[in-house]
Amino acid sequence: MSQKFTVRRGDIAQCDADAVVNAWNRNFIPHWLLIPQGVSKALRKAAGREPFRQVGRMGLLPLGGVAVTGAGELPAKYMLHAAALHAYWSASEKSVRLAAESVFLRADELDVARVAIPLLGAGTGGVDAATSFRLIFEAWAKHPRKYACELYVFDQPSWDAVHGRIDAEYGGRVDLEIQI
Repeated sequence: MSQKFTVRRGDIAQCDADAVVNAWNRNFIPHWLLIPQGVSKALRKAAGREPFRQVGRMGLLPLGGVAVTGAGELPAKYMLHAAALHAYWSASEKSVRLAAESVFLRADELDVARVAIPLLGAGTGGVDAATSFRLIFEAWAKHPRKYACELYVFDQPSWDAVHGRIDAEYGGRVDLEIQI
């Protein structure tokens, strides 16, 4: 299995990884009362409502926790709902780091070949894209992994910020790929 970390410009809802990460909240509010934004909106549109019904039945998630559900109509086998947001839909470096570490631990347990993850906490949560990338990459690189990780970046400003961080801090250690 590959241990490659790739940053892609594109829509995570269109990927074909074994596990797709949904940037989620702590399940404070029932899913039927939420108006999904960003990644959750795209994934709900592509996957259908069933993964969101499943996660809604799981109750309150700890900050940084991950709930595993089916992936609905996506080609993936699993959807990993990462609770990277505090109450009031804000995120912090701590919440993003905890969520990323939990995602990768769960991916190990599920024995997947590829994980697709968005920038956690970078939309509604308010963490800047470059910081979210750094925290996710560090969590992935912290331990040997038996699967590939694909980080999906949707918009141009976030792509530019992530690309700048890669150039400044990581050199050639991270592969970049534009997939639009």
